[in-house]
Amino acid sequence: MTIKDHIRIAFDAFDKVMDKYAKYGAADSEPDAVAQVYVARTLGFSNKPAKLPCTANAWELYSDMPGVTDAVLPLTTALTGLTAELKALYFEPGAPDAIREYLWRVSC
Repeated sequence: MTIKDHIRIAFDAFDKVMDKYAKYGAADSEPDAVAQVYVARTLGFSNKPAKLPCTANAWELYSDMPGVTDAVLPLTTALTGLTAELKALYFEPGAPDAIREYLWRVSC
């Protein structure tokens, strides 16, 4: 398996969590951008500090929808898992460029 395969699998796993909570807006562009910004900042593609989203508002979910808080912990946990996996792969040849391909909502 190539480094690109490992990175794709990591992002796919995160996307599955987003899809699971789509009824709360988790699969929309805003939460995806929140996640991409966090990954970019955590990995150092941006010099701005990373802030882990831990609320429905921080995730830009449908915050007035009943039950939306059920999505927050799984999304945050999945994002920290994704970031940890990407950090572990980061110094493999070609990894930074392969990761950047998934951060298309962020200029880095």
